[in-house]
Amino acid sequence: MVALFYNFVLIVLWFYFDYMLCHEIYKYGIARAGARPSKYLKRSAYALKVVQFGQILNIPLAIVGVSKTALLPECLNVFCRAMFCYVSVENFDENSGPFVLLAFIAFGIAEPIRYPYYLLKILDFENHPIGKFFGHLRFNLFILFYPLGALCDGLTTYYASENMRKLGHYSLLMPN
Repeated sequence: MVALFYNFVLIVLWFYFDYMLCHEIYKYGIARAGARPSKYLKRSAYALKVVQFGQILNIPLAIVGVSKTALLPECLNVFCRAMFCYVSVENFDENSGPFVLLAFIAFGIAEPIRYPYYLLKILDFENHPIGKFFGHLRFNLFILFYPLGALCDGLTTYYASENMRKLGHYSLLMPN
């Protein structure tokens, strides 16, 4: 029952993120949104933070055995996504490329399909035509969008770390 409710909540949160992303791209245009994500994708970034906060619950669910994912990969996944949402996006050098927008699009396409598939699996509709359809989408979109999202996530973090180093964020000056 907990997994059923959890997956339903994440479906709603991911579609909220998709709505905000589509709204901002429609309102400002894809070129402006890609060039200045801190200005034109504020609501999408906030929505992703809300979703990521919900996904932090994957860790306790893995600990108690509700989730079938092993604890270490789940912790690494949640940590990397949290770093992207809460640190990298906030400190990204916007002259480096449209990596934030591309990561948002990759997450926004692949993730909202994942949780309906899990929900249908919990409800034992995995072999039903709708379950097979979502299973097909889930695994085939994963092949395409996971590397794209991971690459853009990594590049965003790389360029954000360079920007943070220049600005002196998260560093201590020593007296010597």
